[in-house]
Amino acid sequence: MIQSISLKMLVPSPRNVRKSSDDLADRQLRADIAARGLLQNLVVRKAKRGKFEVEAGGRRLAALQALAGFDQRKGFRRVDAQRLQHLGRQYFA
Repeated sequence: MIQSISLKMLVPSPRNVRKSSDDLADRQLRADIAARGLLQNLVVRKAKRGKFEVEAGGRRLAALQALAGFDQRKGFRRVDAQRLQHLGRQYFA
């Protein structure tokens, strides 16, 4: 299910496999999102206190947060995200 979620309700997942970052690639991603918008939805799952953990798209989340902090007029207040559905012990898109 795709839903629009407030950027402030998104948090990085502790299960994210990426442990390091490339500063140049991160700057390029921010510039690309600023120029063309978010082209690929984040994948999220429900977390505690009404928040959503970003399971796929941690770099995109960081870029959106940086852009929102830099210029509130850009409109990155809400993000379309694919929400994973919990069925027993597994999650499905």
